[in-house]
Amino acid sequence: MHGMRLYDYGARMYDQILGCWTSVDPMAEKYYHISPYVFCADNPINLIDTDGERIRTILFQDQNAPIWYRSTTSFKKAMFYFAKIKFGQQIFADFTPKGSSFFGIKGNGKYSHYNLTLYEISDSNPQSRTTYFKGNNAQTRMKKNKYGDPEFEIIFDTERNVEGLVETIAHELAGHLSKYPEILDAFKKNGNYKDAKTIWDANSQEEDHEAMKDFKEIATSYYPDFDTRDYPKGRFDESCMDAVPLSFYLLSQATSFEDVIRLAISPGCDSDTIGIIVGSISEARFSIPQEIKNKVMGYLTEDMKQVFKQFDDAHKS
Repeated sequence: MHGMRLYDYGARMYDQILGCWTSVDPMAEKYYHISPYVFCADNPINLIDTDGERIRTILFQDQNAPIWYRSTTSFKKAMFYFAKIKFGQQIFADFTPKGSSFFGIKGNGKYSHYNLTLYEISDSNPQSRTTYFKGNNAQTRMKKNKYGDPEFEIIFDTERNVEGLVETIAHELAGHLSKYPEILDAFKKNGNYKDAKTIWDANSQEEDHEAMKDFKEIATSYYPDFDTRDYPKGRFDESCMDAVPLSFYLLSQATSFEDVIRLAISPGCDSDTIGIIVGSISEARFSIPQEIKNKVMGYLTEDMKQVFKQFDDAHKS
């Protein structure tokens, strides 16, 4: 600010001569362990804070105190991978304020005044991890904060490799939080948390986990080690003993129809066989998005469209 030796950071004013803020951080009540007058949790080399908005990630390592603004190396890599897909870009942009970035995605601020907190549990004790996750690799929940607003929390088990974390992040964010715009828009309409909760409950992760548990039990009855095998990438193998358990594994990790097709291609092996298996089953689970149907039909010749129509009519009858 000209004539007052102050820099206007939007959230508060910085005195360049004294080297301090003239007021406390507007989010200070959420972070009692950090001085309300510091900048970026005293870590300005790795972090930026253009408007005083919310802290996003919290790392818990064994029994040590939580570390704010920090992630494990594998979790950071997995988040950057997730940020490359369309939904990852959308959710990161929506929950990040304008002028800020989150894992390489610039924020648009659409829902930045709502909390999305990612807790990373890096605990080497298997018993502690079992207590946190109850057999799953993550837990997602929505709750009401002290202001009556809905907020989302996800707890991740980061004691896994990057590939496993990418799958878990995709499952929790693109799966359980897929309806976050509908949930938050319902709340914004009249400020009623119950309206948001109704939509959240209809998309219950408990039901999804139970359905996946049933699927895994069926798959395990045929291939007991299908979800623990070390599947080599880039090796062509069309045999049932390898292609089918791999398909089951990919299905158990998918969060949408598009996701399962991408996963079918990722191993770099017999993609057409894998795609047929996972595609037919995932259609029953997720249904095929109309956008994908329209795109595929555009590639077919007229005679092939007629064949498809005859098959579809016969199937419907």
